Amino acid sequence: MSGAGIGRLARGAAVQSWTSHTREVLYPEIRGTRLRLITPECELYRSDARSLPDGWGLPWWGFVWPGGWGVANHIVRHPELVHNRRTVLDLCAGCGIGAIAALRVGAASAVANDICEMACMAAEENAILNNVGSQLTTDSRNLIGSEAMSLQRGDVVLVGDALYDAGLAAELLPWLRDLATHGVDVYLGDPGRWVLTEMDPEERGRLMTSVATYTMPPILADEHHGITSVTVHKLLPF
Repeated sequence: MSGAGIGRLARGAAVQSWTSHTREVLYPEIRGTRLRLITPECELYRSDARSLPDGWGLPWWGFVWPGGWGVANHIVRHPELVHNRRTVLDLCAGCGIGAIAALRVGAASAVANDICEMACMAAEENAILNNVGSQLTTDSRNLIGSEAMSLQRGDVVLVGDALYDAGLAAELLPWLRDLATHGVDVYLGDPGRWVLTEMDPEERGRLMTSVATYTMPPILADEHHGITSVTVHKLLPF
């Protein structure tokens, strides 16, 4: 688990030391949202794995990924999706963009979940930066297939850019669909990763429905090698 051998204070100091504030408008409707990210101005941006601090693992949490941005953008445009919900869970949260978006538009609380403890710390730092730190909790357990969160009808799960690996998808998608069958609203952002693009269209149609497609801002499109759009899907019940 990335960051597992690093103390909490050291993780927080590391996130602050190796990232910089970005004021780019990542959510068009919410002005002033800031994130601590690994940007071109950061030494770590051009480092290779050998030069990373001990215990960090690869810092995937230091970037806004297209699927996460898409889900966050969808929540910003449709705040009613997270209002008055008992639980909003940002799964595979990375920097916490989904949870922070939900909190910024009125969710009472949110949980950022990532098995990387450095990601959980980054989400906490970003929540504090956006004045929603007291409303965010983090969880570094592997929740996929688990009943640990006791998710119920009416809860919301946000999943950004998790379908990059067939093995992960094989575990994740049946669990998400089971949650949907039990009344949990599950939204998944995907920029066209191969798991979905190579899936049989009929199977994909039984699994989920597309609810929106968003054009990515140029700064993110450039960073992610020309990916220009993200589709947000809602999981369907069995």
